[in-house]
Amino acid sequence: MSNIRYKIKKLHENRGVTDAHQINVVFSEESRVIVEAPAGYGKTKTLISKIAYLICDKYIKNSKKILILTFSVNAAYKIKKDILINLPIILEEYISSKDQLSNHIFSTNYHGFCRSILNKYGYLMEDTLKDLNSFETVDFDENSSEKKINLNRAEKTFLIDFKNNLKMSNREYIEKNILKYKSIIIEKFIPVEKITFDSIIIFVLCLFYEYPEILKFYQLYYPILIVDEYQDTNILNFMLVETLITPETRIILFGDPLQRIYGFLGAVPNIMSISKEKFNMELFKLKTNHRFENENMLLLDKNLRKHAKNLNNPSITEDAIIKCIASDDQQSEAKNILNKIKYLSGEGEKIAVLCRLRSENLNLLKRELRNINYFDAVFSDEDPDYIKFHNICKRIFNQIVGDELNIFNMRIINRFVKDVKVEFKIEENIIFDSLIYLLEVFLESIREEYNFLTQKQQIMIIKDSLERKSLKQSLENVKHDVILTTIHGAKGLEWDYVIMPDLEKYSFPLYYTCKECGFNQTCSINWNETSEDFKEKYLEELNVFYVGATRSRKETIFSFSRRNAPYNSLSGANCFLRLEGIKLIKDSIEDNK
Repeated sequence: MSNIRYKIKKLHENRGVTDAHQINVVFSEESRVIVEAPAGYGKTKTLISKIAYLICDKYIKNSKKILILTFSVNAAYKIKKDILINLPIILEEYISSKDQLSNHIFSTNYHGFCRSILNKYGYLMEDTLKDLNSFETVDFDENSSEKKINLNRAEKTFLIDFKNNLKMSNREYIEKNILKYKSIIIEKFIPVEKITFDSIIIFVLCLFYEYPEILKFYQLYYPILIVDEYQDTNILNFMLVETLITPETRIILFGDPLQRIYGFLGAVPNIMSISKEKFNMELFKLKTNHRFENENMLLLDKNLRKHAKNLNNPSITEDAIIKCIASDDQQSEAKNILNKIKYLSGEGEKIAVLCRLRSENLNLLKRELRNINYFDAVFSDEDPDYIKFHNICKRIFNQIVGDELNIFNMRIINRFVKDVKVEFKIEENIIFDSLIYLLEVFLESIREEYNFLTQKQQIMIIKDSLERKSLKQSLENVKHDVILTTIHGAKGLEWDYVIMPDLEKYSFPLYYTCKECGFNQTCSINWNETSEDFKEKYLEELNVFYVGATRSRKETIFSFSRRNAPYNSLSGANCFLRLEGIKLIKDSIEDNK
């Protein structure tokens, strides 16, 4: 055991200095741990070392497993890949083969975990659930009008209300109506071999309630539960996690409250604080950013986190000096950003331009960028074209793998891509062009990065990614040196340089948040005179700003204009650029030309 501890400590050294905060998490004997783990602070390394320590310290018996839950099957397999690469090095005295690791660890996403349960026991609620993997997973709102699903008006209204209450984390409503929801899925969706994304978890919650002996089996089988990206947990995810926990369960939750930017999709507010109290957990914080070597980027990260913790008194001790492009209007801002990109471009340098959302300002920037080789990935999760592309790809892929009896190889990939291109051949839309390229990049990564998986597992990654509409996560593998995308699309990714345009009031934060602010003339907010509701909205916007500002490895450059498009109205730098602890210096555009 002493040799294992030595190996782990060496793994957590950087230039001869051990990261004590990471080590404290790894060697903690607390049975319930919640870890605040910002991006770049060594979360993955800490997670893997913690698993190694738990295995070698006999916390896992031969007949039991560690359950690792995350949101996408792609993320789950990334964790599995890291485990397969790193754990055998740490545990060479304990693990004789990679196959032996599978006997100790099950890494999956929430829906993958629930599918595995329904494949075994779903027939107890509905016989055809044993064929769950052959069902098409649909979004209720887009399919409720589909002729195959014979929903009456009351049922459609109920499904919409249920989805909206999920997004609002209204647990009382969900618990009151969950059986009605299940009944509609069984009566109307399953007979036509369709199932909703949410119902996969709902069926398992109902199964555990109706058959407590099955729940008890899973509680005993997984005595250790690890959840990654916990800040994005929605109310159904939370109810599932809560159900799996017994007084004897060891729990380790990793997350970062400042990276909660999917509240509009249903991420539970303050989920980490709620869980800490509810499950009586010990809080650990990773405090060293290993991503940045630039001292000002380290300070920017640190100071933004201080503001999020205490808006009224962030206790800033040193300013982060950040370059900023200040332009007279949107047109000149677009030209200045183009010049900055040309200046930064070098051999192998990766540059991302991260915007808050699509706007007229962004269209001006696109027109300036049209003469350079950049990748346009400006689409949101709720963009109709983005949703349409995933749904059509899902239909085509399901048809192909059904025809080919779940075989997956290059011939299948080529057929899939060819059929998708034929489907969108008549569409003159740059979004579809970008998404077809992203699809090809994604499929290439499946073949190259996940060749350790079975064909069935590779098929499940593709199905899950299309169901979750998450092709944008493949941006990290795009070959272009310059990428234009949204901050939401950039979450979890990083580039050498990041440029954040349109950082003027009424653009970012969004118009209605700025309009509601009583200090929108000066953009200097007195927090003693603001409502709790406004503070919550402001923090949601600050989280988005933080995620964007921390996507760079080398440097982030801010940009704003004094007049806003399309009305040429006066605007100027937003409240984030005026925060204590951020000192802007003019970026010399002449040097960038």
